[in-house]
Amino acid sequence: MPVGAERSWHLRGLATFLVGQPEEFRATAIMQCPELEVAEPFPDTLLVPEENELVSQLTQSDLEVVDEALLHSSVSSWREVHRVIASAMVALDGQFPGLPLGLYVRRVGTLVGSGRILAKGNVEFMRLSEVRLPTVDESVV
Repeated sequence: MPVGAERSWHLRGLATFLVGQPEEFRATAIMQCPELEVAEPFPDTLLVPEENELVSQLTQSDLEVVDEALLHSSVSSWREVHRVIASAMVALDGQFPGLPLGLYVRRVGTLVGSGRILAKGNVEFMRLSEVRLPTVDESVV
């Protein structure tokens, strides 16, 4: 494995892979490479510079279209975030081809923050979280 900053980057990548894996698998990997225990995984919200450039070109109206697709993919029962995002990506592929996954994950976080959808788990890691639409009682605050 490389050294220095490149090593740190690779360790974070491996730590990201281990997020949500069975504990027995994670423990075995950490036994082989103890540095993995303290390596911080990359959240699914991470965008590389090229993706940031693409996202910066979106208008507020574009973001609202993405939000609506995510809401349309959500239901009243708990649904895994990756499933909600996949449905929204398919629905918007013709309109917004190539939007980065990280944008969708960020928009889920925005919708949770605004109370338009409810979440359990860590929405920065779409494999570790679920969302659902609020009921009428939950919508009234």
